[in-house]
Amino acid sequence: MHQSARLPEAWNGCPRCRGIDAHLPWNTHDGHIRHEILENGRYVEARGTRERAYEGRYEIAGDHIDYWDDTGFTDDGTFVEPDVLHHAGMILHRSDRCWRSTADRVPQPSLSD
Repeated sequence: MHQSARLPEAWNGCPRCRGIDAHLPWNTHDGHIRHEILENGRYVEARGTRERAYEGRYEIAGDHIDYWDDTGFTDDGTFVEPDVLHHAGMILHRSDRCWRSTADRVPQPSLSD
């Protein structure tokens, strides 16, 4: 059963989740993983230069999100704060803009700098 994007109503039972807008872009601190949870029940995840590395459907229940990738594997995640998603061993943060292109990423300092 797909749970729609009306998150403040859908997440009323979870105090941590009030005010979360899951449908903004999410990304790792370095921008390598860019994750979009779309309002149509689909998600798209980019990794490095692979803009559509993973995509499929999702369902949200409380602070938990389940993913079913189009290739057949499953995964999940937990919204631990309104702007933090733990997913597949990664910590993703809400992004105020969509990371559609690796050219849009903020450059990160290298270890040699």
